[in-house]
Amino acid sequence: MQTYIIQVIGPTHYMDTEFLIDGKRRRAKLACEAVRQHLEEQGNSPKVILLTPESLVTFVAEDAETAATLLRDWRKLASSISKECTQRGWVEDGATVSVIQSTGQQKHNNYILSIDNHVDNIITHLTLELINTIPADSKIFYITTTGLNIYVIAALEAIRQCQLYHKLATLIEEKTTETELLFHPQVYPDTETPIQTTEYSTRVFFEFKKASANELFNSPQIRRQLHETLQDINREVNTVELCFNAVKYCIPLAIQHLVSNQIHTQTILDKLKQVLEIAEQQRNITVENKHVHVKRHRVVKNIAINILVAAALAHPLGRIKEITDKTEGKLEELAKTFKTVYDKLQMGINQRFLEREVEAILEKAKIQVGEEKLLEELSEGRGSKDKKRNFFAHAGFLKEYTLIKNTGEGITARYHPSRLDEIRNWLLNP
Repeated sequence: MQTYIIQVIGPTHYMDTEFLIDGKRRRAKLACEAVRQHLEEQGNSPKVILLTPESLVTFVAEDAETAATLLRDWRKLASSISKECTQRGWVEDGATVSVIQSTGQQKHNNYILSIDNHVDNIITHLTLELINTIPADSKIFYITTTGLNIYVIAALEAIRQCQLYHKLATLIEEKTTETELLFHPQVYPDTETPIQTTEYSTRVFFEFKKASANELFNSPQIRRQLHETLQDINREVNTVELCFNAVKYCIPLAIQHLVSNQIHTQTILDKLKQVLEIAEQQRNITVENKHVHVKRHRVVKNIAINILVAAALAHPLGRIKEITDKTEGKLEELAKTFKTVYDKLQMGINQRFLEREVEAILEKAKIQVGEEKLLEELSEGRGSKDKKRNFFAHAGFLKEYTLIKNTGEGITARYHPSRLDEIRNWLLNP
């Protein structure tokens, strides 16, 4: 399990401090360094990430033009701030300086920096960065007591979303990202400063939140420019929704016959990253009378997070798609496969529901080898008055739409090809 120590730094100077961790003294200017020393002594190899608001360009740029140049190139900005942090003795070489978006105003003796931005942008971009940086099955130590409140809270929310993402993505594999929050009181010279920890846990549920990438940006201009890529995201998200609903509402046959392509988490992540980067490249940075202005397109955080939920669910659903396809529609195999799936998802009632429907069909399926009939022909009683209701009430095995065949190796089921579009619409609008 890889360990990460994350800390936000602010526009201040940090003094040598005697930190106290588990009764042991650790001397450092930043708590992240004290924690790193402590963990390394225990045999760990933690990675330190300093979250640095872009407004700290005022630490390394002495004039407005230099500040604007660095703000246009975050790699150079991160490198400059990293050197400054090392020279000040805040961190050791090897710590990663990660620049994050800022908002508000920051003053330098020679110029003023004003950033017109929204906290939604800060959280969204940082969440995606953490997901791409920190893998599942990791341990995070987040130090909460430095930096401006807006960035500390934004980072906490981004860490929470990263943790939720990994929990959803590994629902079947049962991996998890653990997080501890670290606190210390105000630092005073020649005074021991204890660091306290508390577990930061999150719970996830097998749920899907509808999201349209068309609503990701407030700006009509950027929506028009990115229309094609946003539609690509929508198609991927719709595929995830279709597969999710098939699992949630216990319609396993739909996964095999309606989800034609494999579901890929990375495709959604890459597309989302692409549109966010394009929007970021279009931020407006100007210099006028020793005043640097930065203005960004507004990102709607809730839409971005819902897209990330879809990306996370794509991983277990993609695995479910793979094992469902291997059953080739054989009803007994389908029931066995989904018993495992529903056990992992703690949806035992779905498993019992499916087993009941499969058993009922197998009892009726007295047909010759090679013969295929509509389930309706093998059933007694009248036709369905409300087909959509009966579709969901019988695990998707609607007798008017389901073909049953004896292959000689078992009884298989499939949907009549002429009914697939109607079934797809039912699943997307249950």
